[in-house]
Amino acid sequence: RETPVTRAVGALMDNKGAAEEGAYGFIDPKIGDTDGAGAATGRGRGPYGAAIVFVVGPGNHLEHMTLRERSKQPSSAGPARRVVYGCTELLNAEAFLSLLSPLAAA
Repeated sequence: RETPVTRAVGALMDNKGAAEEGAYGFIDPKIGDTDGAGAATGRGRGPYGAAIVFVVGPGNHLEHMTLRERSKQPSSAGPARRVVYGCTELLNAEAFLSLLSPLAAA
């Protein structure tokens, strides 16, 4: 099973021009031209072999595991990819349910 994050990371790393690519930021140190904010203005042509995925907000174990499994699969960038996953919060089941309980009371 693939999550939306896994699909987006796969499309961005394959660099095949998927429709969802415009909604994500990327920094490629191999491309020298940057805009005023330091982001690359162009993209390389080949697939990427490494990525840092950071979710602002709560991440989850399923996203982490699907990215991990996907990174082990061979790709056009080489035998395996390196993907680092991070998020501002990683909740266990008990903490997640405690966040939902006020919604159930409303």
